Amino acid sequence: MRIHARSNQEEHYKYRVEAAKNAFERRHLIWSRDNKRWYTPREFVESDEIIKFKFVGVQKIYENIDLFDIQFAIRSKVSGIKKAQEDFEAFMTKVFTAFELQPISKNKKT
Repeated sequence: MRIHARSNQEEHYKYRVEAAKNAFERRHLIWSRDNKRWYTPREFVESDEIIKFKFVGVQKIYENIDLFDIQFAIRSKVSGIKKAQEDFEAFMTKVFTAFELQPISKNKKT
């Protein structure tokens, strides 16, 4: 049983290396749909991700990872930051409104 588990780990590692080489050659980052995380090719190889794929004809199709252009990945991350900022501001407005609070001015000394 232990040998089977080891060979399974080696097989998963082999698939990660294959995907990482593909990403590196294209200058892409890897997006994990399973844990919603960006990986550089090197990080992906060192991860514990398990790649799921299927074949359509002779082409291997990844089912739980995507390879994206670096600029797309950066724009996606910036968009996420903007969305988080908007969510935070809406949350703070809700809190201030619910408890009739006033924001503390930065110029006000206590």
